[in-house]
Amino acid sequence: MRCALTEEELARQMKLHRNDSPTLMQSGYEGWWTHKSFLELALVVDHERICYLNGNQSRVLQEILIIVGLINEIYLTLDVEVVLLGVEMWNEGNPITVNNIHDLLTDFCFWKAISLNNSYVGTVCMPWDNCGVDCLIRDNLFHFGQITAHEMGHNLGMLHDEGSCTCGMERCLMAPTDSGTLNFSNCSYADFWKVYATANCMRKEKKPISIYKLKSCGNGVVDDREQCDCGSWKKCTEDPCCTMGCTLKRGAACAFGLCCKDSQIMPSGTVCRAKENECDLPEWCDGHSHECPKDVYLLDGSSYVQCQQIFGKEARSAAQRCYREINSQGDRFGNCGLFRSTYLRCKDSDILCGRVQCENVKALPSLKDHSSVHWTHLNGVTCWGTDYHFGMTIPDIGHVKDGTDCGPEHVCINRKCVNNFCLVDVVPLML
Repeated sequence: MRCALTEEELARQMKLHRNDSPTLMQSGYEGWWTHKSFLELALVVDHERICYLNGNQSRVLQEILIIVGLINEIYLTLDVEVVLLGVEMWNEGNPITVNNIHDLLTDFCFWKAISLNNSYVGTVCMPWDNCGVDCLIRDNLFHFGQITAHEMGHNLGMLHDEGSCTCGMERCLMAPTDSGTLNFSNCSYADFWKVYATANCMRKEKKPISIYKLKSCGNGVVDDREQCDCGSWKKCTEDPCCTMGCTLKRGAACAFGLCCKDSQIMPSGTVCRAKENECDLPEWCDGHSHECPKDVYLLDGSSYVQCQQIFGKEARSAAQRCYREINSQGDRFGNCGLFRSTYLRCKDSDILCGRVQCENVKALPSLKDHSSVHWTHLNGVTCWGTDYHFGMTIPDIGHVKDGTDCGPEHVCINRKCVNNFCLVDVVPLML
């Protein structure tokens, strides 16, 4: 099968051209640091498909879950998560006429959905054009998932692969004809980033909440009324605790959790989460639940411990002028939080509650990939810190922890310096 978008149509829709640099065109993208982004998806199932499934809406939803799961697997390499927001079923007939594929695409954009092997290019954030059409014939959901991922790629700015494009296989996902592969090429990756640079609709501070939470045994997530969920048939056959029906096997008391071992709940008093540092507390199993109790910690009362955790035992919290100068900038190195993808400048009263600033750093720390260390020289003092920005999925080690002292009888809570007298009734005591 060949994609219905011709090269001429692609060129007309996308006036942005690829970089002519042969170095870029031949380079792979594996190992690049990416930022987590979310692509919100709504699906419409036409009347013909519902009739093919004998009007069984449960089967329709099951197919959708499988297809969206496959699309997510494909887009994982771009650090894009496809979030299914809603499903509409045309079980009483199609409200639009299906004739010419291009006319269908134009008409269908009014419905904000997806339906038969065509899509606009680079339109992911354009309300009237961020749609596409794909056709599912018979029951090959894997093939349909590939086609849909291909057409969604056009929405994300990806053109068809050319001779200089590579993904380590003979053909890649954005080839003009069916490739049978789930891999994006270096060209697709470059095209995506051109569009993503201005695609503000894909930048979310937190994962969106689905309007419809589709629950299904076999999706690998333990939903309501499920004792466990081992996922695929292969995983369930290897699971010693859980059946394909999402129930515990005979003799099993649990299937997951930090207090579950060999399908049995661990005895009361068993440590399930060890103490990580002098400010942490261990947690123990209670003998009744497979879950470990909520992680609790001591309020350390200063930023010194955080500086030592990041930069080593000789590091200490920097002078207040470091906090004032850097946390008042409102950038990824100094801020008092994020609001709608915008860094918030710290008010003068909150500068000690923004990002940790340290001094007396003797060696650069070994941090996780995508982490950055910065230093600033101010009047004879060198201020050290770390950055954190939206799209990162690793824990933020550089923001001032709640409970840190920020003045006499004041502590940091949610990036603000507040009177600790006001917290007596609202903050649980942690011993």
